[in-house]
Amino acid sequence: MKIQKNTLLKRFIRYVRIDTQSDPFSETVPSTLKQKDLWRVLVDELQGLWVENAHMDEHGYVYAHIPSNSSKKLPSLGFCSHMDTSPDVSWANVTPQIIENYQWWDISITESVVLTVKENPELLKMTWKTIISTDGTTLLWSDDKAWIAEIMTFIEFIYSYPETKHPDISICFTPDEEIWRGTDHIDLKKFSPTYAYTVDGWSKGKFESVNFNADKLSITFTWKAMHTWYAKDKLINAVKVASDFVTLFPEEKSPEHTSHHQGFFHPGHINWKPWSATVKCILRSFQMKELDEFATMITSYAQKVVDDHPWATYEAIREKQYRNMAQIVSLNTWLTEIALMALHNLWIEPIQDRIRWGTDGAKLTELWIPCPNLFAGGHNFHSVKEWICLEDMEDAVSCLEEINRLRCDHAREGGK
Repeated sequence: MKIQKNTLLKRFIRYVRIDTQSDPFSETVPSTLKQKDLWRVLVDELQGLWVENAHMDEHGYVYAHIPSNSSKKLPSLGFCSHMDTSPDVSWANVTPQIIENYQWWDISITESVVLTVKENPELLKMTWKTIISTDGTTLLWSDDKAWIAEIMTFIEFIYSYPETKHPDISICFTPDEEIWRGTDHIDLKKFSPTYAYTVDGWSKGKFESVNFNADKLSITFTWKAMHTWYAKDKLINAVKVASDFVTLFPEEKSPEHTSHHQGFFHPGHINWKPWSATVKCILRSFQMKELDEFATMITSYAQKVVDDHPWATYEAIREKQYRNMAQIVSLNTWLTEIALMALHNLWIEPIQDRIRWGTDGAKLTELWIPCPNLFAGGHNFHSVKEWICLEDMEDAVSCLEEINRLRCDHAREGGK
């Protein structure tokens, strides 16, 4: 890569210091106004790189378009990443720790927060490299700011070396992906590439074109509410009803007891009022049939609880979140072939894996913009033990460059 890694590091550090957490309980678009603080930085930076059409729309999406400089008529290429960060850990003021020339040891971030080689065997591959971690009190927010830094560095590369041929390139940075709303208000007139990649993966070499199907299922219990002084034989306790319901969930179907191809369901939030309680569950499976089975199981548990508590009733509301991109991506085999070829050319071992979550790419694929997922180099997302390797971030930028080169060299004019 011709762009110095110091540029990439400075860009990443600048982004992670901007608080962009989304809020699942907000009904605004975007869910938090502070996300716009990063968007303004990105638009200014893009315009400084001569991407004059870069702008943010009223919903908080950042769009940019780079016209082709190739004499060939090539299919357009897109890159997408999200700007919000997880609300799982609420502290702001991210203070990245930079460990240069790492050598096989456990990294003591604080007395109680330690990155051990036992828990993080990937560290054994990081000898003499630069590790960036949290200070043990916040997330690092490499998800998704590492990816943004990598895409921005790729754009800088294109403009710094105009002899580099490329097709039309569309860029979209989305809000609220962490709360499953990332593409809800995307403008497909402004982002409509022939195909795209999200850069939202983790370990170096990961390439993912299979992801969970996902739904949200809310179970609301209602009952007789009354003052405790005359509640004998009358009161139905809100907390007890919701607790009885959750205890019916089998451990073997929980996220902490599943892996690889196995699906799960999970009670994420309980909202309580004097006369009702809502348990919000998420359902995840690579197969739609199993997803439907999970919904049936959960509603059967709700019915059992209602049967055991006279005067109680329940309502179930199931909402679609995203779907497995595999079928549509498989119709475009060249999309996978070029990504794997790029990894091979860079001497990076390809790791094709299933995503046990969803990306904006899953939703874009449903909109017929095939959009598999590339690695960015992060580890331990949504944790105070989050870390990333700077050299892996470099390799992610090189992968974007190589995909662009291969696309220009191997594409048939006007087609795939």
